Amino acid sequence: MSPTPHPLPVDGVWNPWSVWDECSVTCGGGFQARNRSCDGPYYKGLDCQGDTVENQTCNTQPCPIDGYFGDWSAWGQCSVSCGGGTQTRDRSCIAPKHEGKDCQGPSNETQDCNTQPCPVDGVYLAWSEWSECSVSCGGGQQWKSRTCQAPQHGGQDCAGPDNVTQTCNTQPCPIDGVWLAWSQWSECNTTCGGGRSERTRQCQPPQHGGDPCTGPGHEHKSCAENPCPIPGDWFPWTEWTSCTVTCGGGTKYRERVCDTDSYGNLTDPCDGPANETVACHTFDCLPLARTCSELGVRGLTESTLADIDLDGEGIASLEPVVVFCDMEAEDGAGVTVVGHDQEHRQRVDGWEGAREYEVRLNYNISFEHVEELVDQSEDCQQYISWECFAALIHNPNDNFKIADYFGGAAPGSHSCACGMNNTCVEEDLKCNCDANDEVWRQDDGYLTFKDDLPVFAFVAGDTGRDDTELGYFTVGDIQCWGARKADTLFNGLDN
Repeated sequence: MSPTPHPLPVDGVWNPWSVWDECSVTCGGGFQARNRSCDGPYYKGLDCQGDTVENQTCNTQPCPIDGYFGDWSAWGQCSVSCGGGTQTRDRSCIAPKHEGKDCQGPSNETQDCNTQPCPVDGVYLAWSEWSECSVSCGGGQQWKSRTCQAPQHGGQDCAGPDNVTQTCNTQPCPIDGVWLAWSQWSECNTTCGGGRSERTRQCQPPQHGGDPCTGPGHEHKSCAENPCPIPGDWFPWTEWTSCTVTCGGGTKYRERVCDTDSYGNLTDPCDGPANETVACHTFDCLPLARTCSELGVRGLTESTLADIDLDGEGIASLEPVVVFCDMEAEDGAGVTVVGHDQEHRQRVDGWEGAREYEVRLNYNISFEHVEELVDQSEDCQQYISWECFAALIHNPNDNFKIADYFGGAAPGSHSCACGMNNTCVEEDLKCNCDANDEVWRQDDGYLTFKDDLPVFAFVAGDTGRDDTELGYFTVGDIQCWGARKADTLFNGLDN
């Protein structure tokens, strides 16, 4: 068989271009393409020469650019930190161009934030009352507490303590007094006859209002109960002897005797001295005192005879005389006493006429001395008494001046003592003896008016009838004390 003849090469031939593709953009410059295909080659012809695709620009006019938003800003701070708040963000619009549309959509946004519940811190409730103190004194403790209302949502726990303590009743506790140990028993206070022995104990004193010790702080017990000799009892002291001198310093003495039979066989000698001697009248003798009252001022304490110089030292008109000083009468004022020869009670009878009986008083010292004594003394007195049996004091037939008062009455009263106090035997009488009855009666008292002292005579009458008229008179010594110079001279009592 013969070979088949080989076709001739046929070069490829371009088919027509396709329609341009749609522009890739509607504006702003895009691209569009078209293509063509090669028909062939065949039989090893040549391929089509040239591009199979052709591009061109299109829609080159500027595109409208709509406004558009820029990026959102970061979210702003939440309005609250918890419990639900809000926060915002915004964005800016980039302006449109070439008649583009304005930005579409919101320019800011708001959203919820911090929606979680807020933390609630724990809160303490009120404190409880203070507990009772652990002790009543001496310092104790008491406490109080409080409850924490629990935190929520992550809040802080309660801050501070939930209980506190404090000291209380810090005042010291009362400490009662406590007795210390008893002392040893003391020695018996006597060796016989029953004595006592004692012991004591000291109380340690209470403190801070504690109670004092109770019970005795001392005890005693009997001891030495055997009988023992007893000192005899002294008989009373004798009176003090008179001072050995009236002045210049002397002594006086007294003694006593022990009764050795005071307690039978148990009698011991008496305790103490059997005699005593003391100094007395230690004042100076000279110059002589003028009265016994002055001696009392100097220190004379005992009633005694003493030398006095009535007109004082350096005056020789009256010589010193001896008088009796009564240092007990008138509260120890020092009474100068001068006696006379008519001091005893004397009977008067057989003298009928008034002033028919008269007796003068002769004093132990001269009448001038007595007058001087009365003249310079503060007070003087002289007792006078008339005991009568139908013997008047006031005689109506008296031809002589009669006394105008009697002892115990006031001068010029024409009375006796009973007439001054209205106690006479008869109401209208001024003297008891003026009753003139046959009953023994008496008028008496002290003459104290110095102008009528001393008494120098006693007169009487109305005693002439036998056995039916009778009287007794008594005139006492003159007694003067105190020191005051009288302004008046002596005017003697003439009754």
